[in-house]
Amino acid sequence: MFVWNLPNLLTVSRILLAGLFLGVSLSGEWVLAFWIFVTAAVTDMVDGAIARLFGQKTRTGAFLDPVADKILMAFGFVVAAVQGYLPVWLTALVLCRDFMIGAGVFFVSKVRGISLAYRPLLISKVTTLCQIVTLSLAMLNAAYAFPNPARGTDHWVTAFFTVASAVGYVRYGRTLLKVSHGQG
Repeated sequence: MFVWNLPNLLTVSRILLAGLFLGVSLSGEWVLAFWIFVTAAVTDMVDGAIARLFGQKTRTGAFLDPVADKILMAFGFVVAAVQGYLPVWLTALVLCRDFMIGAGVFFVSKVRGISLAYRPLLISKVTTLCQIVTLSLAMLNAAYAFPNPARGTDHWVTAFFTVASAVGYVRYGRTLLKVSHGQG
């Protein structure tokens, strides 16, 4: 059952903003797309803080928050890559990691019947931050012709943390499977 509280409304607004971002960026309106992205990213920081501060954490929010993040980041990376502002290899890496995590969650929870708490690993939070910074720098370049002084370096740092977090989730999934079989 969906719980209508402020953190969950902010999360749903991020999903809607992601769709708006996609449409605006595909039309080449990068200044507006940049500010929509920034607004959506701020809702990501605010929704969790409000949920913790006011005791409004819900299973709905714990599930929807990472989904909203993945939608926003996937739209951002794909559009930036298609428009030439990010390398295709980095976008493919980000999308593959997210697909792998989603498939792993499905396998562990639905196929194997293991109950999951939707809590991201610390390395995943660092990965998300790196991806947001990299995507923001690319969009600044698209919107304002802002020269990215870290161009290239930000791509490799993001790639490193993307792979490291994928490895972290694989290890976590293997641990869950071992524990469920009494091998832990």
